[in-house]
Amino acid sequence: MLGTQRGRCEAARERGGEVVRALRAAALPGVSFTEAEFVPGAAPHQGKTCHGVSATITDPLAFRPVLTGLTLARALWRNHPKQWDSHKLMRLVGNRAVIEALPGRLPLEEIERRWQADLDAFRLRRARHLLYPDCSPRDPNTPRAVDPAPSAAASPAPTPAPTGAGRGAR
Repeated sequence: MLGTQRGRCEAARERGGEVVRALRAAALPGVSFTEAEFVPGAAPHQGKTCHGVSATITDPLAFRPVLTGLTLARALWRNHPKQWDSHKLMRLVGNRAVIEALPGRLPLEEIERRWQADLDAFRLRRARHLLYPDCSPRDPNTPRAVDPAPSAAASPAPTPAPTGAGRGAR
């Protein structure tokens, strides 16, 4: 039994190392990856030693979370094809074409570009409803919504001082 468990552990550790190597090879901006060993405190693997990936954000302004997520999904699919379950990923991504493109050879940046026009249109629609200006970092080529002109209700005209005020008028 111990030999079997040890063999499984080594196999899991090696596959985890392959995923880390794939993520490092992608040279993603603003993030670094290391192998991780941990014991979850919750089901389904509670109390068992598990092997995975630890990600550290090294440059928040350069970090591209969506591209990183797509790269991670592709690396997991390629290293764990039998355990791959795209149905669960579909709930996170919400775009069937993206999920179907992950196993292929299409560069991830091209997959990301496929929804960029829809994302830009959403940002423009959303801008009308923001209470504060959008100051999130993004590609300088991405259109930014223009702040709407302030409404009359939002900034009333100043009330003029009464005539003669301050001159000893009674």
